[in-house]
Amino acid sequence: MGEEALKTFNEMKNLGFVPEESTYSLLISLRSKHGDKDEAIHLYEDMRSLGIVPSNFTCASLLALYYRTADYSKACSLFTEMERYGVIADEVIYGLLIRIYSKLGLYEDAQKTFLEIERSGQLSDGKTYTTMAQVHLHFGNFKKALDIMEQMKRNNISYPRFSYIVLLQCYIMKGDLASAEVAYEALSKSELPPDGSSCKDMLNLYMRHGLYEKAKSFIAQIRKDQIELNEELFMTVMKVYCKEGMLREAEQLIEELSVSETFECVPFVQTFFMTMNGQCSRLQEYENWFESSDQSGAVAIELMLTLCLATRNETKMKEKLELLLKTEIGKSVGNRMIRKFAKEGDLLSTEYLYEVMMRLGCGLEDAARASMITLYGKQKKLKQAQDVFAAVAAWGTDGSVVYSSMIDAYITSGREEDACLFYREQTKKGHKLGPVAISMLVKALTDCDNNPALGHPIEFICLDKEDLAVCKYCGLRYVQDHHH
Repeated sequence: MGEEALKTFNEMKNLGFVPEESTYSLLISLRSKHGDKDEAIHLYEDMRSLGIVPSNFTCASLLALYYRTADYSKACSLFTEMERYGVIADEVIYGLLIRIYSKLGLYEDAQKTFLEIERSGQLSDGKTYTTMAQVHLHFGNFKKALDIMEQMKRNNISYPRFSYIVLLQCYIMKGDLASAEVAYEALSKSELPPDGSSCKDMLNLYMRHGLYEKAKSFIAQIRKDQIELNEELFMTVMKVYCKEGMLREAEQLIEELSVSETFECVPFVQTFFMTMNGQCSRLQEYENWFESSDQSGAVAIELMLTLCLATRNETKMKEKLELLLKTEIGKSVGNRMIRKFAKEGDLLSTEYLYEVMMRLGCGLEDAARASMITLYGKQKKLKQAQDVFAAVAAWGTDGSVVYSSMIDAYITSGREEDACLFYREQTKKGHKLGPVAISMLVKALTDCDNNPALGHPIEFICLDKEDLAVCKYCGLRYVQDHHH
């Protein structure tokens, strides 16, 4: 139909008729909706060459096209043209301009434009309010976003479905679970089911609050309601399943999606399906597969390892865990997971994964070893921290992070004297502990300075300019070691 309209338009011009602005406007709108940017611009330039001033509707069509195609410079140029030709912007155009300013990072300009609409008495469309709220969220200001949504309510402007989505995003960013649940419930009662992104955000909020039982119930509900999963929602659902060791549910979902046309070419799903179903039984087969997968494949491996850890009492999952950890990507992810679990204070998972990787000879990184030592220190398990350090020292390491973590473990355990003695002993051996270790020891100086067991105040040994700078800055007693 669009092609026929354009054909008729060209025939009309060939016969010598000069089209009116409304004719150009309809064609520009039609081409814009079809994403035919070049033809829409050509029509606009043709109209301007005839001296025809564009209408609000024409400008709005072009601005929407420029916004969709991220051609923000052309959008700004068009708005300047509108001012030059005296075309008065309406609420639709101002709303588009607010979005464009947001994309360009012009937060203040977006706010000024919204206030301008308000002052002119044109502010009446819920979309404009919601757009401004979205801009506030984009810049991390959920308070102002909520103020806009409240203002909309006070002005008796009904919430369309999109407004409930944005309201939910406000509460998600705020971390207000109770209000988010109310907003989600309202969204569920709108004309269409909740979108995948809103479901994903709710799941992440439950996980952020550590409410995994609620997360599981929420997943059961969206599965019952047959809400379509996109890749992001699927990944979030799998995070819950894997964290909670829900092997059967994970297997069922993977089985369903592996034959879906939507997910058949998604690396994350295919990697998960392949590892879950044991399509690769040898190490080299795994290596070959992982080499061809993208970064989302690494995310799938991390979740698969999480599931294996949560279900490690099952023989097949224990075997799968060990096979995955032997791969290059598995080693890398395993090291990262040790650091992650340690940071979360999950001693059982950190310890188990660390011991498995040690037994398999998986090449533990200094950062992972240091995380294990630090976690033991926080748990007041100094003997275990010393054992890990002794094993590292036996293999040999130049990583200052390991020495720093041991000092931290001593200090966290209330053993400042031992921290100072450890520092002195290691620096005498020529090990570079680095400025971080020195900075941590500053906390221990008060106890160490007056302790007879140490003989005299601790004297820091500076092996390089970096150490020296820290000592001078902190006003510490030091000597320079010119042999290293």
